Amino acid sequence: VLRDKPRTPVYQSISEKIENLINAWRERKIEIEKLYEELKKIHKYLFFVEEEKRKLGLNDVEYSILAILKEKFGKVENLSEKVKKLFENLRKDMSPGWEFKKSIRSKIEREIRIFLIREFPKMDIGERNELTNKILQTIEKYKLN
Repeated sequence: VLRDKPRTPVYQSISEKIENLINAWRERKIEIEKLYEELKKIHKYLFFVEEEKRKLGLNDVEYSILAILKEKFGKVENLSEKVKKLFENLRKDMSPGWEFKKSIRSKIEREIRIFLIREFPKMDIGERNELTNKILQTIEKYKLN
């Protein structure tokens, strides 16, 4: 399911929902009609995600970062542009295998932290650490073209 998409949080959660629905149907916990209705809802959501990404001019990873931040902070003015700029800056340091190079990984992690401090200064350190790790894990799943 969604094999050609990066395993970003947006697509991973959709994939897990689909797998859970299919398993529930196989185990006869839901009827085929219910499965069909739920899959239609997922299809509409996927269409919405793709359309929103297109309108905002974001790639899969940028959109996933945006989704992580929107989940935490809700609507923030110019957030998609800020995320785009953040990823543009991070990408400069990303070469194949970057996630295994401690110095590069640390630099990227530091840039994420600085971004979060600058954009969301009232966030406590525990929340910032959690969000930094979530964003870093999302970026690590991204495969360079």
